[in-house]
Amino acid sequence: DFFQMEKRNWSTGFNDYDLGFGPLTRQAIPTLLAKADFPPSNKSDRGYPYTLLDVATGPGFVLSSAIADLALTSSPEDCESHPMYQLTGLDITENFLTMAKQRI
Repeated sequence: DFFQMEKRNWSTGFNDYDLGFGPLTRQAIPTLLAKADFPPSNKSDRGYPYTLLDVATGPGFVLSSAIADLALTSSPEDCESHPMYQLTGLDITENFLTMAKQRI
């Protein structure tokens, strides 16, 4: 079926995707995160934790960029007072999940 075909193809093509489409994918990440208002522009209006779900995370480009943005915008006091963010990446292939874990 379609799901099994996708899983099989992505399980074997993950390195090519990372090297070939990686630079192209990274170009869209700032716009994607900005449209999702991540990190939030007005933290006082948000409930916590603020959740970011990256479906089909692949090699983890979006999550690693979101983490880098958080490091630039969150103060140590914010992090100590409450858990502010829950970031989750989902993918159908273990190879991509392993790559994403290494990247972040």
